[in-house]
Parts: sequence; C-alpha cells; structure tokens
Amino acid sequence: MTDREREKLERRKRLEALSNSEKEELLLRLKEIKAKREKKERKGNSGLAITSLVLGIIGIIGCVVPILNNISFFFGLLAFVFGLIAVLRAKKTNFKNNLGKAGLILAILTMAGVLISQAYYAHLFNKIDKGLESISKDIEKETDLPETSKEAKKENFTIGQEFTVGRVTYKINSTEIVDEIKTGNELLDAKARAKFLVLNVTVTNNGDKELLVSSSFFKLKLGKKIYESAEYSANSAANYSENGEELFFKGINPDVSITGNVVFDVQEDVLKNKDLLLQVQTGVFGTETGFVTLNK
Repeated sequence: MTDREREKLERRKRLEALSNSEKEELLLRLKEIKAKREKKERKGNSGLAITSLVLGIIGIIGCVVPILNNISFFFGLLAFVFGLIAVLRAKKTNFKNNLGKAGLILAILTMAGVLISQAYYAHLFNKIDKGLESISKDIEKETDLPETSKEAKKENFTIGQEFTVGRVTYKINSTEIVDEIKTGNELLDAKARAKFLVLNVTVTNNGDKELLVSSSFFKLKLGKKIYESAEYSANSAANYSENGEELFFKGINPDVSITGNVVFDVQEDVLKNKDLLLQVQTGVFGTETGFVTLNK
C-alpha cells in the first residue's frame, strides 16, 4: 500500500469516527469555503465583463469618426477578448453574466462599424477627390482661355457711355493719341517715349463719404498685359493745357463730379489694337472694376 492510499484510508477512518453534529459542522465549513471561492471568481468575472462593456461603448461611439475609428477597432478587439473570457468563466460556474454578453455584442458591433465606416469614408473621399480634380480641370480650362475672351464675357462699356462701378459713376468723354502735350510753356510740356493716349473722363461720387480720386483708378489692359498711367508730369501737363482738374488724389464729396485727363504712354500698335480695354476701379486697391472698349 502506498503512502497516498494510507493517507486516504486514515481520512476515511477519521470521518467515520466523527459524530453526526461534527459531520454537519464540517459540511457547513466546506460550503462556506466553496461559496467564498465562487464569490471571488464572480467578482473577478464581473470586472472583466464591466471592462468589456466600457471598451465596447467607447468603441461604438468612436467607430464612425474618421481616424479615431482605427483606435476604436482596437477597443472593440479588447472588448471582445474580455467579454469572451467573462462569458466562458460564467458558464463554468453556472452564473449568468449579462454584462459580459453585452460587452461581446458591443465589441462585434464596434469592429463591424469600423469596417463599414472606413469603407464609406474611403468611397466618400474618393468622390471628393474626383470632384476636386474635376474642378481643378475646369479652372485650368478657364485659365487657358485667352485673356481677351474672358473680358468679353463681362459687360464692356463704350466711349461716351455713362456707367457705374460700385458707388462711382464714370464717363469716358473722349480719347486722343498725340506725340506730345503742349501747355504754352515749354518747361511744362511733356513728350511721349512712345505715344500718349489722353483720356478725358468724368468721375461722380455716389457714395456717402468723400472719395479720393487718383489716376491709378485707370489702367489699360491688353490680354494679360496691364499698362499704368503715365508719370505725373504728363498728367499734369494734360490737365494744365485743357484747364481740366488734375486727377491726382483729388477728394470729391458725395454727389459731386470731377472732369480731368488721364494720360498713358504706350506703343502706337497697342493703342490701336481692337482688343484694348480701359479698366476702371472703385479705389486704389480695385475692389470693383469695369471695362471700356476703346477701339471698335
């Protein structure tokens, strides 16, 4: 007989030697020990179930948010593992663990939601990318158009026509091409490097405040090229000889008009080009513009 068998035999003899009351007391103690062990196991199992549930809730909230749904998938995976362990342990102890089951369900929904949302966002971003590409192509087509054809889409005014840009009314009264501007005083005369284009213009302030008018309000435009007004001496000479008002930062009050000459020093072939436009604007920075056809 082995030592183990002898030990079992001795235990049996001891149990048989116990009285009924002692046997009942021993049985109660064994039940208490078992109950404590089961309680401890259930407590640990509940912790896993609650962890699974919390991770599942966080995952299900974040699964629809771009970028965050990658982290949500990880939360869903952890929730699935903890929930599965909690359910399997509960099954062994015949304990219903509804929290663990809820965590498992949320985990599965989270991972499925992440996959669905990522597929949706990939499709959406692809559509946006194609839309932006289409817009970019349209812009490229627009920018590839000749500058003159773009301006032709806008309403171009004519010489002698009164028109309004913003709160300013303009009228180009006349145009003249000359080699020099004579004032009757040789010291004040101005000679062109190419050809002078002299524009006689009337500007009316329709606003509520004083308007500071300058020759910089006027520019010549041919295709992509922009020509600024001539130097101060040429503009001064043109207004001196015609007794006009010099348009050099001249302030005019509301409902008041001013007439003066604006001069450009430009090559003759440019001045005679049928696509040449005069651009007028509402201020120094040109927030609003209008165009006048100079050559029919």
